[in-house]
Amino acid sequence: MFKLPVCPHCHTVYRYKDVRSVIKKKEQECYNCKKKFKISKKGFWILALIAVSLSVVSTFLILNIFHNATAIFPYIVTVIIIISAFFAGPFFVTFKSNEKKNEQKKR
Repeated sequence: MFKLPVCPHCHTVYRYKDVRSVIKKKEQECYNCKKKFKISKKGFWILALIAVSLSVVSTFLILNIFHNATAIFPYIVTVIIIISAFFAGPFFVTFKSNEKKNEQKKR
């Protein structure tokens, strides 16, 4: 789950910039083998869960360890975690083959 996706047909590795550009599409054609595949964003739920749990844990730790900390410090840490999760998005995308759907449509 924590790696960049590959083409399900020819296993071509997609770079971070390429995944970032196709992340909003539902279907994409591989630039190497020219076959189509589906872009699955189900991993975003895991990414959101990780970001929220890190935010909650860091807030509790900050407030318990630093007794003189104001509310701005946990907010800044939470914003940094959310920005980090935004940039980690392409690592939670997977590419899935469309062959099963095409075989069912042909029958």
